[in-house]
Amino acid sequence: MLRVLLAFLLFLTIPPLAISQDATSSSPEEEVGRVQQQLAVFEAEGPADSVVCYYDKQADLYCQMDRLDDWLYSYWDLQAYFYENPERALPVLERALREKWREPASPSEWEALLWVYTNQGYQAFQLGKVLASARAYERAAAIYEKQKIPDFDIVGYVFLPLGAHYTRLGDNERARAVYRRALGQPGLAAEELGGLYNNLGLSYWDEGEYEKAEVQFSAGLAVPGLPPVKKALLLINKGRNDLEQEKPKEAEVSARKALHILSALPEEETVTDYRSGAQALLGMLFAGEDPEQSERWFALALENGKAAYGTLQHRTIGKIFVNLGQMRLQNRDGRGALLAANRALQSVLPSFLPKVPEALPPDSLFYEENTIIEALELKADALQQLAVEEDSLLLLNRALEAYELAAAAGEMLSSTFRYESARLVLQAKGRARTEKALSLAYRLRSEPGVVRRAFVLVEQSKARVLLDAIRDNLGRREIEQGDTLLFRERELRRLQAYYRKELALQREESRRLALEQHLAETADMLAEVDKALRRKYPRLAELNSMPAFTATEAAKQLLPSGDAVLLEYFTGQHQLFAFHLRNSGAVSLFRVGSTPQLQEPLTEFLELLRSRSALQAGRATYAAKAFQLYQKLLHPLLETGDSFPKEVILIPDGQLGYLPFEALLTEKAESSGWAAMPFVLKKILLRYGYSAATLWQQSQLKAAPEGNLLEVAPVFASGERGLAPLLGPGLEAGQLGISRTEVLRGKSATVANLEALAGKFRVLHFSTHARVDSSHAPPRIELTDGPLYLPQLYALGLNAGLVTLSACEAGLGNLAEGEGVMSLARGFAYAGSASLVSSLWAVNEQSTATLFNCFYTHIAAGMPKGNALQRAKLDYLESEAAGFRKSPYYWAGLVFVGDNTPVTFRPAGWPAQVVLGALLILGAAAWFWRRGK
Repeated sequence: MLRVLLAFLLFLTIPPLAISQDATSSSPEEEVGRVQQQLAVFEAEGPADSVVCYYDKQADLYCQMDRLDDWLYSYWDLQAYFYENPERALPVLERALREKWREPASPSEWEALLWVYTNQGYQAFQLGKVLASARAYERAAAIYEKQKIPDFDIVGYVFLPLGAHYTRLGDNERARAVYRRALGQPGLAAEELGGLYNNLGLSYWDEGEYEKAEVQFSAGLAVPGLPPVKKALLLINKGRNDLEQEKPKEAEVSARKALHILSALPEEETVTDYRSGAQALLGMLFAGEDPEQSERWFALALENGKAAYGTLQHRTIGKIFVNLGQMRLQNRDGRGALLAANRALQSVLPSFLPKVPEALPPDSLFYEENTIIEALELKADALQQLAVEEDSLLLLNRALEAYELAAAAGEMLSSTFRYESARLVLQAKGRARTEKALSLAYRLRSEPGVVRRAFVLVEQSKARVLLDAIRDNLGRREIEQGDTLLFRERELRRLQAYYRKELALQREESRRLALEQHLAETADMLAEVDKALRRKYPRLAELNSMPAFTATEAAKQLLPSGDAVLLEYFTGQHQLFAFHLRNSGAVSLFRVGSTPQLQEPLTEFLELLRSRSALQAGRATYAAKAFQLYQKLLHPLLETGDSFPKEVILIPDGQLGYLPFEALLTEKAESSGWAAMPFVLKKILLRYGYSAATLWQQSQLKAAPEGNLLEVAPVFASGERGLAPLLGPGLEAGQLGISRTEVLRGKSATVANLEALAGKFRVLHFSTHARVDSSHAPPRIELTDGPLYLPQLYALGLNAGLVTLSACEAGLGNLAEGEGVMSLARGFAYAGSASLVSSLWAVNEQSTATLFNCFYTHIAAGMPKGNALQRAKLDYLESEAAGFRKSPYYWAGLVFVGDNTPVTFRPAGWPAQVVLGALLILGAAAWFWRRGK
């Protein structure tokens, strides 16, 4: 029996062996022809597995012949066979990219690879993989730009979808750069022009720039010969923009016009998709006044969306469910909103199958997609609404967990952005969510661990762009400084800073287009160098992926003394919250008060502080307001126990970033002279931080450059550029006992000299003008040959333990929600300074010089930096020389931010030491000689 079975198996092997021997007898070229004949049959009749088998055979033959272009087209044709089934088409393209045995060597091979990447982008998006799709289109664009492939519709196939993906992800500045490049292409069709204007409008709409969005949508609608389907799309998005501007009638007109246009067009995927968008817009329009009609419109939108995509598992469907849930929330239908939130999550996380409605997805399922963030926030809102209705502690805790997961998804998305502006916008969008989470945490503050979790949420919402920059600086100080990759990165950062500065100043449109393109190209090159650095130095990636800073870590790292506390504020749209942290690790959460009610007294106080004459004339008014703000902002947080802290680390937020807290009064003082007033300055050492995490990372920025102090002092003796002369004597570092100093004074205080020397000194001191104005120009420091703008500061590459800015308004700038004041001081922190002293308003040259000389005297004596500034201010208040200049206008504007360790100065070099030693010996000898006489 065994013999018979073996004979049968041998018989089965004979035909394949014969076929194989026959195949080897013919050339690969001849075999390709036979394979293609079989392919034609199977493609027409099936089955699909045979089609796959023969495309694989064809590809193997092309590989034997080293014909990379035909090999790539084999897989491109196979994905085209599965074109309507992206779950099968996408892996085919990914396999081709993974298994290609070499890089292209001819134009035809590059073109084949371009088509593979283009279709990879298309198929990835059909599965809702926006980031993967964008990466594929980026590679396609890079090939096109480098190889100059002729007769390829780069706008329609690559630029339009790529820019749309950036907008979907929230990277709007980058999206606009792509669209500007596309608009510069010759021979654009009306459909492409309309699409570009539409997408440009969406990039502004997403940032809340509704007037700019309106301009782009109107320009698109005015394109001659615009196809009806594109006109419908522009009308839908114009309607959304009108809705955001509270113009519901105009929005409804646009939506209905779009539906009318689409009703006359043949049924196909794009028409059905746009119809769904118009119906969703109408659902939003009727959300408040007619919930039943709103539900009907959303149901139609979902029906058409499913028809367009062939599935409910798509991000666009998820967006519709989010809008539906928001409508239900608005109408107090918490259960319905919860259901919509779950459907939205399942649209983008297909494996999330909740057993109970309140279940939450694990963060291991997350990827870079803002629909996940929106759906989680909707779910948190719905859970919180239900918890109140049902008096459920469990649902309240679940709501807080959902807010935390939304924050985690936001962190993941933010890590993909190459433009700082995109990260700032995403951070600002998360502020309302954080405020809701804090309100919830305050209600649950007696629950174990809730306040600590809330502290982490607030830390995640603050100064994230700056924190990453500081961590990058920290990591790069550990890299071998001769590394060519590091040198290349620094050069690209300088180039990026130049383009950003020029773009901020340039108003002429054609020049702006060129600058935006250069900036985008530089950002792409910088991203590639950054990837290479992270592969070579894993420590860089490790630093950027550090977990959020916890209250326990903050207490351990920032509060070594029991006499110190940390106060961290969060300024929401409705409520002001604050955390009180002790070195024991104990943390408390306070609801300080109503933000709108605090806004008026705070604004009035700041206006008073910045006016020398108003302060002199209104001392009693000042005293009343300073005590009032102390009672609101500090008293509830500090006077809670038996002992008053000697040191407070203060993390302000929002408008509080403009307030010098040391100028507040701890007691009523209606008739006191300035020197006798009970300023907070006299009772507490105050120092500031952008966040607890940035403060800790700044304290780790240890560097020991050769130079001790660089003083930068343009004089403007002739009033250059209309600037007032600065004729003070300077720091006189020699008299302060500081060696290894260099002074850039007068004509030598140039931008080039500063850029060359900035990284070589431990302390940088600027005695100059600074400007913050309401025009388009960013904050700037004035040097002899021109201004140094904020974007340029980012690229300085500092190793300084301290930067002092004896310059007007160096601590002022535009307020970026969550990130803080975008000031010159922040720019120096971004560039790598461990600590800063800067001014919050226009300073008096004479009083500031007195203060700084006193400050540096204490610094040279080894006093910690923050303590040295406090002591200098107290000395100033106590001195007779200050005379009538003792109001807070003269001293309170100088604030200390950052690490508070002493500055360690490098001793004088050996020649100076030898000279000093010889002088000491000669002096001693002379003393003994005189004594002997």
